[in-house]
Amino acid sequence: MKKCSVNKIIVALISVSVILFSCKSKSGISGSDGNKKKQLTGYDIRKFEYAYFDGISARMKGNYQEALNKFKTCLDIMPENAAVYYEVAQIYFKGSRYNEALPFAKKAVEFDEENNWYLNLLADCYRELGQLNQAISAYQKAINNFPDKIDLYYDLASTYLHAGKPFDAVKVYDKIEEKIGITEQISLQKQRIYSKQKQYEKAANEIQKLIDANPANGEYYNILGQIYRQSGNQEKALAAYHKILQLDPSNGPVYLSMADYYRDQKDYARAFVELKKAFNSPSVDVDTKMQILLQYFDYIDTDQNLKTEADTLALIMVRTHPNEAKSFSIYGDVLYRDKKLTEARNAFRKAAELDKSRYPIWHQILSIDNDLNDNDALINEAATAIELFPNEPAPYLFKSIGLIQLKKFDDAITILNEGKNYVIDNIDLKAQFLSLLGDAYHQTKKYSESDNAFDLALELNPEDVNTLNNYAYYLSVRKEKLEKAATMSKKTVDKSPSSPSYLDTYGWILYQQEKYEEAKRWIQKALDNGAANSATILEHMGDVLYKLGDKSMALDYWNKAKNAGGKSEILIKKIAEKKLYE
Repeated sequence: MKKCSVNKIIVALISVSVILFSCKSKSGISGSDGNKKKQLTGYDIRKFEYAYFDGISARMKGNYQEALNKFKTCLDIMPENAAVYYEVAQIYFKGSRYNEALPFAKKAVEFDEENNWYLNLLADCYRELGQLNQAISAYQKAINNFPDKIDLYYDLASTYLHAGKPFDAVKVYDKIEEKIGITEQISLQKQRIYSKQKQYEKAANEIQKLIDANPANGEYYNILGQIYRQSGNQEKALAAYHKILQLDPSNGPVYLSMADYYRDQKDYARAFVELKKAFNSPSVDVDTKMQILLQYFDYIDTDQNLKTEADTLALIMVRTHPNEAKSFSIYGDVLYRDKKLTEARNAFRKAAELDKSRYPIWHQILSIDNDLNDNDALINEAATAIELFPNEPAPYLFKSIGLIQLKKFDDAITILNEGKNYVIDNIDLKAQFLSLLGDAYHQTKKYSESDNAFDLALELNPEDVNTLNNYAYYLSVRKEKLEKAATMSKKTVDKSPSSPSYLDTYGWILYQQEKYEEAKRWIQKALDNGAANSATILEHMGDVLYKLGDKSMALDYWNKAKNAGGKSEILIKKIAEKKLYE
């Protein structure tokens, strides 16, 4: 059996004795039983000792409920022991159970009202519960007991501020200054209070005290300039900013302040000059510059001057911060909004080179690849994005689009089936995967799988016009389920009555249903809505006219289709033999 150290036992007994006999109470160490007081026996004291130390041990191990049980055993033995009430209150307070902590903190103070820790905890409980006047009273008592504990003054001032009593807080800060002298923390806090209350002269005086103590600190002049601007004293504000530049010509942030100053004066040209100086300064951080550029985004689509300014600032930013991914990312955004897609993609690629870990950059690259119809780049860069972010579904979708455009349908089917498993809680995206699967399966003549994919896509998003159009067209080409195809296609032309693709699909379904006059009318609408140079739609019109008996006009449209780029063998055969082949 392991022997306990005699010294440790002695220390433990001494510690408990301090708790038992030094804690003030209204009835010493006696317990209460109705109106009778019971003198504690040696057994009671030992039982208290064990329970108290077990409670401390449990608390230190994080076993809070066990600790509470032990401390409540202590209170059963000695119900007027302040230290135990404090321990219980602490546990509840640290668990954010402030309502439960409060009565125990009150008891601790009741039995030892001169203990700073107890008063402080009581005040903290009141503050967390929003009982600010009671918190103020408790902090004041603690300060009266311990006038040299500076932390108590800070807590009291903070509580005054929360209670909406800023000038009482200032008085407390003044007392702190009396004790420890002028400090940046206190002066800045007082300045903020005075500025918020529009007492600008007092606010300026607080900053002037800091300047007098440290005249080489340019930041104080910056704050002073802001106070003068708020008070309408523009000349003094400008003088403060010039003072900063005298102290430190490389101080970038002051140019932001000067830009604000000139903007207030409605001198926008000079404001932009100062803004460019700020963007040229490495001492103005990238995030600040990004926030400024983002403010332009609400206006650059409609204001050419602001667009030019945004372009200029973004270019300065990448030159000033050539190793920051964020600078190239925001530059890419500016270029993209200006529809400079190739340049924007180059900027995003540079951002990705500097920081591969930011998925939104890769998403933007893939989006631009798709916009540019650069299918090789789309496939390759999507593959890289998939390696970096294997759980992001969009890169799989982008890669499949490139593969479908290059007619690599089997590869597209594989990547789509893999990627759709990563779609979570995004119905529209899942529907896109299924719709593309429908396209790819159709091209590989797996018609059952194609129809199933389209049906599932429409279950998720029954109003998606692209899915409705493609599904309907494929059915018309196969001459299957033509009523279903017509119903779906009619939805698309109702929703998008000027889309030549949708108009042509509906017309072609009517053609397959042998409703030739109606088919002619809808295909003509497609031609009138921007499809006059579409080889496919021109060929369709030729087929309709042939069915209507106008063979001469049909041949004319087939030739138009050929001239528009139609190269299919069946089209060439129609023209050569002046006869319809299907």
